[in-house]
Amino acid sequence: MEVYIGELEGPSFSGGCDSGSSSDSQFVCVEEDATRPHTREEEEEVEEEEMEEEEEEEMEEEEEMEEEEVEEEVEVVEEEEMEEEEEVEEEEEMEEEEVEEEEEVEEEGVRWANGDSMARLKRVSDT
Repeated sequence: MEVYIGELEGPSFSGGCDSGSSSDSQFVCVEEDATRPHTREEEEEVEEEEMEEEEEEEMEEEEEMEEEEVEEEVEVVEEEEMEEEEEVEEEEEMEEEEVEEEEEVEEEGVRWANGDSMARLKRVSDT
């Protein structure tokens, strides 16, 4: 008599079974394949667990992708903010330069006006 447990196709081992020490020539092979489910219920449980694991992996992948998208969006926003700050700084520098130029022109105008006044005073005093 041969007994196989766990597989419909036959034993999951090679080399056969050890013969018993009994006087008759019959022996029993009892070796279980622990990697395979043995009942329909166990098989369904294993399939369900595998599906749950796959779903979890998919969810994790989706979360990672969403995180990457958020990081990319944050980087884009930060770059835009930096560009805006640079533009504002450039505008402020240009305005300062314009104000300085205007002040220089005013000072030169005052000097010219003062120079003309001084020249008139000299002419008046010379006469």
